[in-house]
Formats: sequence, C-alpha cells, structure tokens
Amino acid sequence: MTTEITGKLNELERRGLEAVAACDDPRQLESLRVSLLGRKGELTEILRGLASLSPDERPEVGKIANRVKEALTSAIDRRKVELDELEEVRRAQQTFFDWTLPGRSLPPGRTHLIARTAREVVDVFRAMGFKVAWGPDVETEYYNFDALNTPSDHPARDSHDTFYVRPGVVLRTQTSPVQIRVMERTQPPVAIVAPGRVYRVDWDATHSPMFFQ
Repeated sequence: MTTEITGKLNELERRGLEAVAACDDPRQLESLRVSLLGRKGELTEILRGLASLSPDERPEVGKIANRVKEALTSAIDRRKVELDELEEVRRAQQTFFDWTLPGRSLPPGRTHLIARTAREVVDVFRAMGFKVAWGPDVETEYYNFDALNTPSDHPARDSHDTFYVRPGVVLRTQTSPVQIRVMERTQPPVAIVAPGRVYRVDWDATHSPMFFQ
C-alpha cells in the first residue's frame, strides 16, 4: 500500500509540473491549482489512503506528500509571476506610445486685454515722468476714507457699497490710498500713477465687484 500511494504522489508531481509549465493562461492556472491541490483535488484524494497505512508507514508517506505539495505550489507561484509579466508586456505592446514623436505646436500666450491696456496707460505716464506706485488690496478705513477726507457719514462707507473684511478693514474702493502712502514717505513734488484692482459692492450687467483703476 505504501508503494502504491508513493507512486501516485510521484506521478501526480510529474504530471502537475508538466501541466503547470505548459499553462499559458492565468485562469487556467488557477483551475489547475484547484484540481491538484484544492480541498477536492487529486492530492487530497490520494492522502485519503493514509488511513489504511500503519502508524510506522504514515510519516514517510507524509514527507513525500509535503514535498509534492511544496513542489507544485512553488511551480504554480512561479508560473503565475511569469504569466503576469507576459501580460504586462502584451499590454505595453498594445498601448505603445512613440515618445520620439514631435510634440504639438501650441500658440503663444497673449496678455489679457485689461493688462495690456493698463500697461499702455502706464507707459504714457512714465513717458511724462510719473513713477508707478503699488499698494495693498486690503486696506484700512483710514487710508481708504479718512485720509482722503471722506466724511464718516458718506454713503460710500456703508456696507452695501464697500466690502468690509472686518471692522476698520476693507477691500479698497479706489487706488487713491496709494497716494497717501506715497506722500507719507516722499517729499514733494510727487508725481505717481497707481494702477490696480479695486472693489465695490456693485454687480450688474455693466458692473463687476472687482475692476481696475
């Protein structure tokens, strides 16, 4: 009985290794694994014969069975890796992209109409001797209103006309605050132009809450 079982195990190993080597499909390989090593596979069926062996015979046959199982498992795992690599190569060949192809020509970018117009206006002032000055978009009420002699009850200071970031701080409604900042640190005569974005609560078909001065 021992010779019969070991013969079946050796034959299973030989046939299994040949079948694994010849397998060229991952799904077929998985089916082969189940048929060889699954709960209802050939190895399990052969090992049922261990019950008929004597206690002295079982360890030796068990060693052979473990060797066969390890050999088949290793072969299946290696073949799976090989098939996965072949599949990656196949996909790469199907989706091949020639990186040496020339790129598409893109039209050159252009300056926005508003920016171009502002630049042209600034160039005119510079030609007359004016300097360009810049200031913050977020401004204090002092520079935006008080320093420009805007009365505290002036409608422009209401929240329905001016964006308040927090009490005492606004989004500037004009670029005139830049003049105050320049005059604070510059001795007369002062000749500046202060282009930039300004903000007012005014939005309709002809107005935007952000525009340029």
